[in-house]
Parts: sequence; structure tokens; C-alpha cells
Amino acid sequence: MHTQAIRVSSFATAPTVTITGYEARTETKIFKEKVTKLVRMGCRRRESQGFGQRVYASLQACKLQACSELETTVSRRRRQLLVGTGATLFLPLPQTTLAAPGAKSAAAFQKICEDAVLEHVKSPWGLVLKTVFHDVATYDKASGTGGLNGSLLHELDREENSGLTECVEQLLRAKAAIDENEVVLNPISFSDLLAIAGLVKIKQSCVNSLCSRTKEGTCEIVFQAYGNKPQAPKFGRVDTSSADSAGLVPLSEVSEFKDAFARMGLSVTDLCVLAPVITGDIESSNALLSVDAKYADILKGFEKGKKEVTRTSYEIPLYRSYTKLCKLGAQFDKNVVYFA
Repeated sequence: MHTQAIRVSSFATAPTVTITGYEARTETKIFKEKVTKLVRMGCRRRESQGFGQRVYASLQACKLQACSELETTVSRRRRQLLVGTGATLFLPLPQTTLAAPGAKSAAAFQKICEDAVLEHVKSPWGLVLKTVFHDVATYDKASGTGGLNGSLLHELDREENSGLTECVEQLLRAKAAIDENEVVLNPISFSDLLAIAGLVKIKQSCVNSLCSRTKEGTCEIVFQAYGNKPQAPKFGRVDTSSADSAGLVPLSEVSEFKDAFARMGLSVTDLCVLAPVITGDIESSNALLSVDAKYADILKGFEKGKKEVTRTSYEIPLYRSYTKLCKLGAQFDKNVVYFA
């Protein structure tokens, strides 16, 4: 008897099942039911049930054992029921049983960092983002120099960084708390700390906004269900041992911010969502930027998004632009290990 194989193999980080010309959904239970129905179209009830059960059992075994390859053969008659357009579909199995190695450790280290930032960094979120931005704003896309590399520690005497000293001191106290934690293996770089600190303060602002619109005592539940959450940050940035080039960080003029964002390779959307927060005067910055029509519509959309209960139309672009900002010029050491 001729047979055709349906292969369950490793694809990305999860096993997948490849079925020729058959459109199915990813849930294993639904997959079993639909395959069984197809087989019943040309087979006896007993055979179709057995086939469906065997496929289902194979998928379950693959999930439980996280195997990389599993062969299940079916007869030509059954193959004809599955062959259609000739396209190949990949159906990812649930990810929960296949967590990447070290994922729990990374989450634990992130929690340590978040707790340290919340305890020691009391500066407003706008000032923290300004501090992060002043470290990154030396980045030049054309030359590839500057960026998020901790150079701010060597640049605090510059005019543009006046007023950041207290925030930097708070960040250094948070860094000390992280480094002194008994389960942390290596000191966190200042550039990594800046990246996570800004993310934590943005999230805190988002949580506070949502809490102000919910009933007392329900904020945590509502945020977990409907709140906007950032992606897990990437760690491993390497700090520089010297200052970056001077004269690149914008001071207060809108034209300076436009030029700086363009030099860094950031978009108009990035400018509209980040610059008003960084300047510390959102209303004035929005008014000045809105003079230009190409900024006005974007800013109008963000202001409308802020009136939403979850503020999704504003917060998601904010998270996205901040994540992009923290990648500029960053040099990562893939071998650095903060947490066992």
C-alpha cells in the first residue's frame, strides 16, 4: 500500500504539523475533530475515529516530550482527502510546554531590576526618559557612532545635561541594589539600567492612568486583563569608558529635536510620541509641533488615544518608539550572564 507521511517537525521554537492542502486551526482539539470529519467522508466510522485518535495522540506525545520529529503515515485513500491546492500549512502547537531555556531566569532578573527602579528612582517618568534620551541622542546613523552606551556618566558636566544629576544618582542607587542582590551574577551595565528604568517608568505611568479610570481596588485586575504591557527588554549592553561627541543633544528648540531625530534615523511618529515627554512640557511641545501639518495629524491621533480607557492608540506607539530608541548604537555582549 502506498503511503504519504504527515510530518510533525521542529519549526522555530515549537513543533509544528505540516498538512498538504488542508486549512486547519492551531488548536489540537479542533484539529482532531476536523481531520476526523474529513476521514469519515470516505472511510468507515471505526477507521475514521481510529485515525483521528492516532493523529491526536501523536500530537499530544509531541507536546509532552517536546520531540523534534514524529512520523505518522496514512493511506493513499486518506491522503486524497487531505490533498487540495498543494499548499503547505504550518500549525504551531501551544508554546506553554516549550518555554525557551533561561526564560524564567530572564524574567526573574527583570523583576529584580523593576523592583530596584521602583524603590530608588523617584524622578518623574518624563525626566527619566529625558535622561535615557540624552545618553542615546549622541547616536549618528550615518557614522554609526554614539548611542545607548552609558556615556552619560562621563558627560554630566555638559550644558544639556544640567538638571539630570539627581536622576542619575537615583539610577546609580538602583544599580547598586541590583548588583548587590545575592542571586545576580554580574553587575548590570549602566546602559542596560537606563533601558529598563525608562520602560518601568513608562509602564508605571500607564498603570496609574488606567487606575484613575477604574473602581478602587480593581486596578491590578483590570490592568492584567486589558492594560498595555511592554515587551521583555533585551539585556547585555556594553558601556563605553569615555564620553561621546559633544553638541549633538537637542536643548529646547523644536527644530533641534527634528534635526536630532532625523540624524538618529527615527521616524516622525517617534518624534511625536517621545519628544513632548522628553521636553517635560507636553502641551507646549504639541502646540509647536502641530504647526507642521505632517506632525499635526499624528499628534491629534495620540491625544485622541489618551482619552481611551486603555489608551492603546497612544501607549503601544510609545512602547514601540522607546524600544527602538534603546537599540540605537547599543553594543550587545551575547555572552553576558546576569542571572543563573
